[in-house]
Amino acid sequence: MKNECRDRSLVLPLSPVQQGMYFHHLHKKNRVYLEQMLCDVDGPVELATVERSLNKLVEAHECLRTVFVNDDYEGPRQRVLPYRWRPLRYRDLSSERDPETAFAQHAADEMERNLALDAETSRCELVKLGPERHAFLWTYHHLIMDAWAVRLLQDQFCEAYLGVWKDSPRPPYRRYLEWIENQNEQKARAYWTKYLQHHACHADAVLPAADVYENQVTVTVECGARGRELLGTLARRHRATVNHVLLAAWGTYVLQHFQKAEAIFGCVVSGRMIRLPEVDQIGGVFVNAIPIYVRETETVTRTVAEIRQHMLVSSEYAFMSLSDVMAFGNTTPASVLSVVNFQIDHVELRGGAAASLPFRVRNIRYNEQAHYDVYLDVYVRERGLTLAVHYDARKHAFDAHAVQRALTRILERFEASADAALGDVALGDSELAYGALDFG
Repeated sequence: MKNECRDRSLVLPLSPVQQGMYFHHLHKKNRVYLEQMLCDVDGPVELATVERSLNKLVEAHECLRTVFVNDDYEGPRQRVLPYRWRPLRYRDLSSERDPETAFAQHAADEMERNLALDAETSRCELVKLGPERHAFLWTYHHLIMDAWAVRLLQDQFCEAYLGVWKDSPRPPYRRYLEWIENQNEQKARAYWTKYLQHHACHADAVLPAADVYENQVTVTVECGARGRELLGTLARRHRATVNHVLLAAWGTYVLQHFQKAEAIFGCVVSGRMIRLPEVDQIGGVFVNAIPIYVRETETVTRTVAEIRQHMLVSSEYAFMSLSDVMAFGNTTPASVLSVVNFQIDHVELRGGAAASLPFRVRNIRYNEQAHYDVYLDVYVRERGLTLAVHYDARKHAFDAHAVQRALTRILERFEASADAALGDVALGDSELAYGALDFG
């Protein structure tokens, strides 16, 4: 599992998900899976305390000390470096004519600068914009952490700043790698083979385009209170979660949009619903995309029930890479027509230790780059439903109003007839024709 180097660093294998991400990094040589977290910090900030707090995180979490190496003999490996103090990167843009614009340009430059993964996998910086006005910029590669880990580190930074966080090592990511080694791969393979055995969604293996992010367009779909109300009603009726119902609705939309009798789309899962002690406290990347198979002949009730069961049972096998999973189903990731991601990010740090900070952390936002042709970010809130559809404009076209009307209509028809087949929930309205336009 691990080898000690002379400098006392640890050399570890990559998880299946990391292998996929690293492959895309090597193939594209661009910013795919390079991410940024940006936020505004209003109020008095003690630079020394920020520096000390960040170093506590680096010392406690091995993922923040991990780099990636590759050679012809052993292939890709991740190396956990020994802890060393890291000075705070600080930049003063307060004298600029427009500090906010200057900061936005600086963030863009940091993305363009990219990361040399064999030397560094993250950079963080505090930027002064004015009197008691700062911005925090954290550029990192998805190989070392996912959204869950980012939220964990946000909370722990607040605790460290206030001096209420215990100075002790956190459970390392290698525990997860060891857990993977102990899994029954044959059992996992049997599950995915059975789940995908009846599909006819075959697509040739193709390498993702190297310039997807350069041609990406995003449309924001507001389903609002009405969409959220329908989701809640249907979830209670089917004894499911709103996520399960929305996945069924999106699957129906995918069938219609791509004019298919059956389809496979993906859903991003946390990967932490496993039997591993303290898994919720481990910094690293567990997140994965798993396939969901839908058919136009299946009823609404049956589809929701199957998705609910699949999301529960598959959590044990979600550690496998999407390419391996699709291969078990005798197809390729190119068969996945879109990927759905339910966002857990917050736009402001509230509650817990954050409530006692002398400053306010707000307007938290992210710059992300994925390689999928169609990628859906879903924000399910108590009183609203928002979807951000990211797509390669060379292959697809989505109109925000058409998608909103289509999804609302689908949810309404789900409510009207739970025994209807997905194919019978067809739209057929000429006003929605543009929403079904597809160049691929």
